[in-house]
Amino acid sequence: MTDPAAPRGPSAEEGSDDRDGLVERALNRAVSMNADLARRHVARFGGGKSGTALLKRLDRQYRSTVAGSSAAVGASAIVPGFGTAAGVALSGAQVLATLEATMLYVLSYAEATGVAVDDVDRRRVLLMAVLLGKDGTALVEKALGNSDARWGTLLANGVPAQVVQQVGRQLRGRFLAKFGVTQVALSLARLLPFGAGAAVGGITGAASAGVVIKATRKAFAR
Repeated sequence: MTDPAAPRGPSAEEGSDDRDGLVERALNRAVSMNADLARRHVARFGGGKSGTALLKRLDRQYRSTVAGSSAAVGASAIVPGFGTAAGVALSGAQVLATLEATMLYVLSYAEATGVAVDDVDRRRVLLMAVLLGKDGTALVEKALGNSDARWGTLLANGVPAQVVQQVGRQLRGRFLAKFGVTQVALSLARLLPFGAGAAVGGITGAASAGVVIKATRKAFAR
């Protein structure tokens, strides 16, 4: 099996718009996250809670992180002398931050529901699917033939590796194109002056977090 962390050039068949490889490199880095990090995150931010209370706390913490960091990038446009190049660089860092925060949230949510997702290929499918929202969820559920909607649990424990890799290939081109285009648009919007970039960043960050939270709940049937 090929190294999942090795960068691959997008094929014409997959139709990726991630021409400079930024999103895919960030994706590979996010899915290689240390598994213990999610366990420590649950212990640290769980506040001794369990069950639904714990999951809701993880939801709030994730939403706050994504909305806050996105707003902070937008707020940088207010700083005198802050150039477009610097703003674009910050937005590039925001792509990685969003993917890593999402991976940490999803793995923490899985841990809190008694599911460990240690395999990199399975993590990649999980991360791409929740970020794609309804489209990603529908594709995975159809591919796995899962009728009870607990596709995250099934993906982690009950699906052969070759099936996981096949689903990953189906998701990859769609994810790189959609996520890459969305991030470019948001990067430009965050550079709006007079505080507008901060407002756009905060609103869009909260909205994207909401999509992920909804998809993650469905993945683990909560």
